[in-house]
Amino acid sequence: GLTPERKRQLHFSLAETLAEKVSLSENRSSSMEEAIARHYLGASSIKAIPFVINAAKNLTNNYSFEHALDLIDQAIALEPALEPLISLLELNSKALIKTGHIPEGLRSIRRLRSVIGKSNLKMPIEVELLEAKCHHEQGRYAESSGIVDSLLERLDPVSEHDSYYECLGERIVLLVARGETESANQQIDSVCNALCKKHDNSLAEAWLLQTGASMILQMAITDSQIYKKAELYNQRALKVFRKFKNTLGLIKGYSKEASIHLRFRNIKEAQSSCRKSIRLARKLGFRYLELTLKPSLAQILAMKGNYSGAIKELL
Repeated sequence: GLTPERKRQLHFSLAETLAEKVSLSENRSSSMEEAIARHYLGASSIKAIPFVINAAKNLTNNYSFEHALDLIDQAIALEPALEPLISLLELNSKALIKTGHIPEGLRSIRRLRSVIGKSNLKMPIEVELLEAKCHHEQGRYAESSGIVDSLLERLDPVSEHDSYYECLGERIVLLVARGETESANQQIDSVCNALCKKHDNSLAEAWLLQTGASMILQMAITDSQIYKKAELYNQRALKVFRKFKNTLGLIKGYSKEASIHLRFRNIKEAQSSCRKSIRLARKLGFRYLELTLKPSLAQILAMKGNYSGAIKELL
């Protein structure tokens, strides 16, 4: 067999050939980036780092978190320079949290904070917000609220529009989690009604509208007028997602639409919306999302008396 040194040489040679091919091509595919990254990693070469960063970004955008984590772990082991290490730790934190590894994700964020402390860079807002969401999921509402409130004080609603609205959404989610239904409703009414009056909405505003709809459903209020508001917010969000061709927003929006139809006992429409959501997730290869949506379809089928169909969806 080949010696470890010979294997490293072959990996390096393949990586160099592929990298040269990519540099001469106008189209830089994500699969090629990953292949180059893996061969450089196989050679234990620091040249892997930029390719790992690009490949990991592509993988996380396509919900391939486990593959991304595998690349990132190997790249961090190469002890890269400060700035690439920060990028890798940021991607690592996001991927761990998205796969439900909350304690590991928080440890990664703590390490990221420590590394950033040695540079002139600032903590990425997206990571701070993820940290807040992790504390929220673990029931540490005070820590989560502290981060969100601090971000809202620092963020400019105009120049940092997207992050600002995402933080507003998280504040609403926290109010619901703490059982502060009245305050949550006031926030939803104040923010979402104002957004619905605008001629056009941004993607960030659409996500906030969808959050408002989600929280209304989560509060399980029996007032049908409240559900009408949820329907209005979600429909407005779907309109924006269609305009921008934001597939993740559409998948979640159709799923939300199904939940709203169920509140009004519109079983047929609920099934149609749920199937739309699943079909879109399957078409785009979002296997993780598809699996999380199937229990909702199974519930709808069971409500229609189609128990064999419900069981099939769960298998």
